Amino acid sequence: MTLLQPWMLWFLPAAALPVLIHLLNRLRFRSVSWAAMDFILKAARHSTRRSRLRHFLILACRTLALLGLLLAVLRPLAGGWIGRMAAAPPGTVVVLLDRSASMEAQDARSGQSKREWLLAQAAQTPLEAYRGARFLLIDSATLEPLPLASLEGVAELEAAQPTDTAADGLALLRAAAEALEREGAGRAEIWTLTDLQRSAWRPEARGWEETAARLAGRPAGVRVRVMALPEPPRVNAALALAEASAIRQGDRLRPRVDLVVRRTSAAPDRLPVVWEQDGVRTPFDLAVPGAEQRFSRLLEPLPADDPPLVWGRFTLPADEHPGDNTVWYAFGPEPPRQARVAADEAAAGAVFARALAPHPLFGRRALPPPGEGGPALGPDDGLVVWQRAPPDGDAARALEAFVEEGGVVLFAPPTAEPAEGEAGADAGPWGLRWGSVETAPPEQRFRVEIWEEQEGPLARGGDGLPLGMAHLRLARRRAPLLDEDAGWRILAADGDGRTFLARRALGAGTVYACATLPTRAWSNLAEGTVLLPMLQRMLERGAARASPVRFADCGAWRPEPGEPAVDLVRGIPTAHPVRAGVYRAGDRVVVLNRPAGEDDPGRLDAADFAALLPGVSVDVWEGTPGRGRDAQPSEIAPLLLAAALLFLLAEGALLLAEHPSARRGAARRAA
Repeated sequence: MTLLQPWMLWFLPAAALPVLIHLLNRLRFRSVSWAAMDFILKAARHSTRRSRLRHFLILACRTLALLGLLLAVLRPLAGGWIGRMAAAPPGTVVVLLDRSASMEAQDARSGQSKREWLLAQAAQTPLEAYRGARFLLIDSATLEPLPLASLEGVAELEAAQPTDTAADGLALLRAAAEALEREGAGRAEIWTLTDLQRSAWRPEARGWEETAARLAGRPAGVRVRVMALPEPPRVNAALALAEASAIRQGDRLRPRVDLVVRRTSAAPDRLPVVWEQDGVRTPFDLAVPGAEQRFSRLLEPLPADDPPLVWGRFTLPADEHPGDNTVWYAFGPEPPRQARVAADEAAAGAVFARALAPHPLFGRRALPPPGEGGPALGPDDGLVVWQRAPPDGDAARALEAFVEEGGVVLFAPPTAEPAEGEAGADAGPWGLRWGSVETAPPEQRFRVEIWEEQEGPLARGGDGLPLGMAHLRLARRRAPLLDEDAGWRILAADGDGRTFLARRALGAGTVYACATLPTRAWSNLAEGTVLLPMLQRMLERGAARASPVRFADCGAWRPEPGEPAVDLVRGIPTAHPVRAGVYRAGDRVVVLNRPAGEDDPGRLDAADFAALLPGVSVDVWEGTPGRGRDAQPSEIAPLLLAAALLFLLAEGALLLAEHPSARRGAARRAA
C-alpha cells in the first residue's frame, strides 16, 4: 500500500502535460484535400495504422515517465501497517501498549519478543505522515498516559518494559477515550500494539458498547489501528502454581507445592526442572506425556512452633516463551485455621464441623457463629459455613466485611421454604437466591456431570487423581439462583444444568454456594471423598488472610501507599510490582506469579476485534517477525525513478524505429 498526503495530489495533473502538448500541436495544422494525394494515401494506409499506434505508445511512455518523476520528487511511503490508507494527519496519536506476560513470547527467527518487535515497528514509522501530531503512550500495567517527544527510544521507557501482569483491553481503550477527551475534539488515531489474546480483550465483558459510543461520538472522528502478533509460540512449556500448602506432621510442618505443566505438541515430553531454595539448586526431570501434567513436590520439613520464612522457585529451561517458565512460592509461620458453622439443621452442622476439624493434630477448629456461643469474627477466622436463611442486617454486614478482608463464606441451602407471600424471603446478599427443594424420583438420584477440576475446591489432588465427584449422588437439591451480572462462576453442575457449586470473588475474599447438604436425607456428600478436601481447601484459602505469606496475581496487588514493597530477589523497592517474585511489604511476604489467564492460547481475529467497536473505523494488521523491513513503511522514490528511466528508454526505442534511416534499413532487410 502507498501513502500519499492530500497536498501531494495537486501535483499529479502535471503528468498530463505530454498529452496537452500533443493536442496543442495538432491545432497548428489544417487538413486540405488534394486529389492527387489520394493514391499515395491509399498506398500508405496500412503503414499509417502502425505509425498511429507507435505515436500513442510514445505519448504513453512520456506521460508515465513524467508521472514517475513527479511521484519520486513527492517521496510517498509504501507498505507497513501505517501506510494502508491515505488520510489527513491526526492531531493526537494514542499508542496503547499491551505489556501482559504473553507479549514476552519470542519469535525463533527474529529473536525478539512480541513487545519488542511491535515497539520497533511503531518507532520506525516515518513521521512525515504525522508531522505536528501529539503522541501519548498508555501501557496496560499502569493505564497512565505518558506524553512522547518522539517515537524513537520508546522501548527504553519504564512504561514499555516487560511485565508478568495481565492486560485489560477494555480498560486500555477507556483510558484512550478519556485521554482524547482531555486533548480536545481534533482528529485522532489510536495505535494498539497487542497479541490479541482473548483473555485480555474479553469480548464477553460489559462496557464495549459504551466505549465504542464514546469513540464513535467524537466530532472529528477517530481511527483505531491495530498491529498484532497473534501467533502463539510453537515450542513452549509453561509452569503454573496450582496450590501451596503445609501439612502438620507432629511438631513439624511439611510444605507442599502443587504445580501444573502445560506444553505444546512441539515441545519435548520430558522436561528438566530446577528447584531453587536458599541458594541450592536441585534439578530433576519431569515426564509430561500429554498436553498437561500436574505434580506435587514435598519440601524440607519446618519447625511447627517457630518456622523460618523460606521461599524459592521452580524453573523450566528457556524456550520461545521464557515468561511462563518460572513459578515462585514462600512458606512461613502456620496461620490459625479456624472456621464457624451456622446451621439450622443440627445433623448437617455436625458433619460440616467434623470435616473442618477431623482431628486435633490438624490444628483446625470449628466454632459456633458469633452470638451463639462463639466470639466475634476475628483475624483467626478463615471460613464461615452458613446453612440457614440468608443473613440480613448486622449479620449480613459482618459477613460482607469478613469476605472483603479475605475471608471465605460457603452458603449451604436452608431447609425451610419461605412462607407463602414471602417470595423474596430467600433472597440473600451478593446476588444469591435459593430455588425450591427438589427430590429425586424413587430409586434414582441426581448426579453431578460436569465440574472444574483444574483449579478451585474441586481440583484434582496433588497426585493427579480426581475427587470422588463421579460417585456423588443427590437425593435432594436446592439449586442456588444466581444473578449473572453479579460475577458468579459455576464450578459444578448437575446433568440437567442445575448449579451444584458456584463461586464469586468479592474484594480479597470468596463466596461459594452449594446445592445440597451432607446428610443421608440429602446426599452421600458426607462420605468424605468430596466434602473433606473441598472444605479444607476453602479453609486454607480463607486462613491466608491471617498468614504472614500471601499469594496473589502479579499486577492485582499493590502495597499500601507510602510503604513500597521490597523485591527479595532483586533487592529493589517498588510501589507497583509488575514482575513475578517474592516481595516483603511491612510484616507480610507477598508471592506474585503471572495470572492464569496468560496461559490461555485463545486469540481474536481481525473480524472479532472490529466487532468489539461498532461504528468505529478499525484497521487490523497482523505482522510476521523475521521478515526484516517488509512490514515497515518505506520510501519508494528509487523504484519510481527506475520506472521513469525505463519509460524514457522505451520512448527512445520507439523514436528510433520511426526514423527514416531505420525504415530504409528495414526495407533493405525485407528485400
